Order: sequence, then structure tokens, then C-alpha cells
Amino acid sequence: MKKEQKKKEEDKEEKEEKVYYTSKCDGVFKAIFCNENDLSLLKALLEDKLNIKIETMKLLNNELVIDYVGDKIKHVDAIVEVNDKMIVNIEVNGYYAGWRAFRNFVYFCQIIVSRIVNGQSYDLKNEFVQINLTYGLSKKKEIVRNIEYSENVKMLEFNMDKIRDLWYYNDEEEIEKYKYLIMQDLDKEQLDKFCEKFKGDDVIMTYREKLNKLNDGGYHFLTPEEEELYERNTYKEMGRDEGLKEGLEQGRVEGKEEGRKEEKEETARNMLKDKVDVALISKYTNLPTSRIMTLL
Repeated sequence: MKKEQKKKEEDKEEKEEKVYYTSKCDGVFKAIFCNENDLSLLKALLEDKLNIKIETMKLLNNELVIDYVGDKIKHVDAIVEVNDKMIVNIEVNGYYAGWRAFRNFVYFCQIIVSRIVNGQSYDLKNEFVQINLTYGLSKKKEIVRNIEYSENVKMLEFNMDKIRDLWYYNDEEEIEKYKYLIMQDLDKEQLDKFCEKFKGDDVIMTYREKLNKLNDGGYHFLTPEEEELYERNTYKEMGRDEGLKEGLEQGRVEGKEEGRKEEKEETARNMLKDKVDVALISKYTNLPTSRIMTLL
């Protein structure tokens, strides 16, 4: 029995050792692409997907303004100011959930609102772009969804599973088009093959170097599956706490109602002692006559 347990523990340790984190984990993406000391990979990614030339760029504070005292701290994955006129919000969604998509949209709106500082007019000088790198979308959905809310506000959502599969389907033209996204969720073996194909591309070579260094560093990042579990458990805890609050409040309400009922019954007893008609007692206490009769 001890041998079996030991074998299970060894197998578990071996499995954990084989975990190769990719940029599907938002922590890995931020560590590699959003390093203030080296934004070269982020620059290459944004130039490629936004089809622009970047002269200047800087990371902005990714902690959003709290609306009221009881609000939770709100973070986005990255906010980047590009060429002093474009604000780009990047979100890595390791799994798809409708509520996350809605939350991302709400946070994006908050970023826009926080940048409207041009008096009482709407600022059309700045451009606002949200880029969603989303895993878990249906393969039936388009490879990239481009929504233009207005002439200076748009959202790009990339179907990352579908994009990754381009590598396995050997679609040469599409692989070239999406190479800086494909590389982000390839395992070590496939990433090595990918680098062999694009061995002249400094961006891809640098990405592999940084990713391998990160994996060799012994860090533990939450996988998308772990992240989903953590979020689900967090909301369960929040729901439990809210339930306790609601239960306490319900107890207060029920206690008040019970107190009022006892008060009415005491009034009814006193009226009965004074020989007041039962129907009249019922009228003034709102107690049913059947209950009043039990108080005799």
C-alpha cells in the first residue's frame, strides 16, 4: 500500500515538473510582454495586429479607479499608451465566460471615461482599442472579431484556439499572418519546431528565450483551469458571505414581525378582558378571529 502511495506521489511530482507554462496564462503574458524594462515584444505584437508604426509607447497603471468605498480593487491585464494618442487595453482570457466578456467591456468603458478630460466635450483626439486574446471560443466563430463602436473606439477579439490550430493545419499564409499569436500557446516541443521554421525572426526567437527562462525559474503560475476554479470558489465564498448577510437581515425582519405579532396578541388579550367583541378586536389588530379565540 505504501509503495502504491509513493508511486502516485512520484507520478504527481513528475507531472508537475512537466508543466510548461505558455502565454495562455495571463501572468506569463504580462511577465514576457509587459516588462517595463523591455517592451520590444509588445511593440512587435501591437504593430503587427494594429497595422501601425509605433514611435513611442509606455505602460499605464492597470489598476482602475474604485467607484465607491465597498468596491473591490479592479485590475486589467495591460493598458498601453501608443504614440501619445492611442490607448490600448489588452486582456488575456484563458477561458471563455460570458460574464468575463461583459466585465472586460465594462472595464474598457471605464478606461475610456477616465481619459475624457477635455472639459465638457467628448475627446475625439485619442483612439481607444481593446484587444482580447480569448481561449475557449467556439471554433465556429470567426478567427478575429472587429467591432467599431465609433470612429475612435474599437475592440478586436482573437479566437486564440482557432489561431493556434493554424499551425497544426499547416496553413502557410495564415501562419505567417498570425505567427505572433500562434506562438503564445505552443508547448515546448511545438515552439521549438515553430522557431525552426521562423529561425530568422528575432521576435519569435526572443519570445522562446524569455518563455524558457520563465519556465526554468521554478515559478508557479495559475493555469486557465486553476484560474477558473479559483474564480468560481471566490464567487462561491462571496455568495456565501452575502447569503449570511441576507440571512441575518432576514432574521431581523422576521424578529420584528414576530415582535409585532406578540404585541398584537397582547393587545387582543387585554381587549378580551374588557369584553370587547371578537370581530372588533380582529378589525383593530388584523388578527384572525380563530387566533383570537385561542387567546381566551
